[in-house]
Amino acid sequence: MISTSFMRRAFAVAASLLALAGAAPATAQLTEQVRIINRLGYSNRDGEYQSPAIGGPNASIILPGDRPSQSSELGLEYTGTADNDGFFFLHNNYCVGTCSISTSTIIIFNVTNNGTEAVDLRFDSLITPGHLAFFNGANLGSDDGSATFAFDVLREDPGAEQELLYGASGFTNFRGLSLDTGGLDYNGLTLQSADDGSWQVYDWGATNLNLEAGRLEAGASTQIMYRATYQVNGTAVCTDLLICTGFQIAFGDPRNEGGSTGGAARMMAFAASAPEPVIGRIFDPFELTGTVVDATTPLPDAQSPFTAPTYGPTFVSRVGAVPEPATWLMMIAGFGLVGTASRRRRLLAA
Repeated sequence: MISTSFMRRAFAVAASLLALAGAAPATAQLTEQVRIINRLGYSNRDGEYQSPAIGGPNASIILPGDRPSQSSELGLEYTGTADNDGFFFLHNNYCVGTCSISTSTIIIFNVTNNGTEAVDLRFDSLITPGHLAFFNGANLGSDDGSATFAFDVLREDPGAEQELLYGASGFTNFRGLSLDTGGLDYNGLTLQSADDGSWQVYDWGATNLNLEAGRLEAGASTQIMYRATYQVNGTAVCTDLLICTGFQIAFGDPRNEGGSTGGAARMMAFAASAPEPVIGRIFDPFELTGTVVDATTPLPDAQSPFTAPTYGPTFVSRVGAVPEPATWLMMIAGFGLVGTASRRRRLLAA
């Protein structure tokens, strides 16, 4: 026979187990704040180095050099903005003749675990579509400059050394191209080159970047840094800009698939420029996702397949050839006013 005291103890244990089962388990609670650091500098044929204090959203600079001798052209399109929902990103640097460009963007994710349990982190972001190219033309075989980029993602805890989570780099000079993707399969990565070796191009599309980022204890904080730097240097002396040595590095969106603002102007310019030039290709800012999540979170969907463009001209000057975004907007506004006036005249006539 079961005693009354035993029954009481059994009911108490059962009640405790039910209470534990119904209680919400302790979980990690990640919060993040995002900030961005942008830097750029450039010099043209005159050797005057300039470093405008852009501090944020964008810049678009085309320097034609000394006309009509057409000795150099520097092209710089630059955007870096970020908030907790994502960021727009573009580095489109090219140099034909004698000029140099240096740009960088660092996006810092400050992450805190406000929960009561440790969590394994994962950093979910993207490699943007990219373009790495050189053209040596009439200067074939001469050492007239180079272009490089370095991209990495790092974690840094307070009082600790930085930990490299991912690194990639690229380099080009008159000898050809070199690309290290850091072991990641870039979407649609394609190498194209001229039969005579006068130009080569690497292209790739948006590619998922999902990195295991280590463990974060309850109540602790860490930083994840998304860092990209680019340099283009040209030393060629040109008598004809259209057949001179040039280099281009671009991380951005050539088709506006990222959905950035001002895309209509870029889409019109893109459509008007096909087939694409090896140097001088137009890009748009790309909208990237960037967030730190629990490593158990389902992975994002794969990116759409990328097909590299066909290249026709080796270089298309941006000076006087393609209207700048502000010009496109003025033209579009003008078309709208003309249409409104025409409709008004028809209504008055009726």
